[in-house]
Amino acid sequence: ENPLTYINIEEFYHTRVLKDALNVLGLEMRFLPPPPLAGRIGRSVTQLPKSISNMIVFAAEIAGVAAFRMLRDKAYELFDDQPESLKRIDELFQQILVDEVGHVHYVRSQLGPARLRIARTILPTVARGFIHDIPEYNLLFGKKLMDTIVAADVNSAVANYDDKFVPDYARR
Repeated sequence: ENPLTYINIEEFYHTRVLKDALNVLGLEMRFLPPPPLAGRIGRSVTQLPKSISNMIVFAAEIAGVAAFRMLRDKAYELFDDQPESLKRIDELFQQILVDEVGHVHYVRSQLGPARLRIARTILPTVARGFIHDIPEYNLLFGKKLMDTIVAADVNSAVANYDDKFVPDYARR
């Protein structure tokens, strides 16, 4: 009955789906503890009252949508000449993005106007907290990732994505 149960399960599957996307490329994912700053942010979210933690979660989900969208777009650039691999990577990222979009909308529904403004204000700080510990983002995107996150609002961050995953073969 608690939607957070399903969100936690989805987060587990996001990791698995991302692992599958890397396998398409012949790369193996290693599971490591979260980087220090991201780990502290994650732990604080579980210990704070929901009225406070939801603002941090909202900012993190917006950052997640932007990061996954840019990773998917980078795949289009890098694998343009490998249509089968690109198709599989795109399907996997679309699955993650559908869930992330749902998370953004769910958490937004928990925030009133004042906490939504606070979440918008802390968005750059929360995003930097996650990006800081993952130098690969900087190598792939440079300043563009942070610019994209900071410029995002819920509607622009999720505008290009359906709110459900429908594979191409099912659209016919």
